[in-house]
Amino acid sequence: MCTVCLQQLQAELKLSWSRAEAVGTVQHQLDSTFAQLHSQLEVDHHNVNCLVAAIALLCGTIYPLTVRASQLAAQRNLLVTQLQRFDTFKQQVI
Repeated sequence: MCTVCLQQLQAELKLSWSRAEAVGTVQHQLDSTFAQLHSQLEVDHHNVNCLVAAIALLCGTIYPLTVRASQLAAQRNLLVTQLQRFDTFKQQVI
């Protein structure tokens, strides 16, 4: 009777040991995946920071250009108004 219990215990021990090894393998895979994801996250974070810096630089260059374009449009409108007045004056003189 005792040998049967001992055999069952050994069988359960082997099963438990194989399950523990399987858990260890899964844990190793999860640790490896976590390390890869963490590394990729750091790269992505760096890329996002670079992108934000590039956008800030572009905004810094675009804003003065839009201000200058607005000033040029105002000057054009003034010149158009002056040309219209000149044409009117010219018509009155003729």
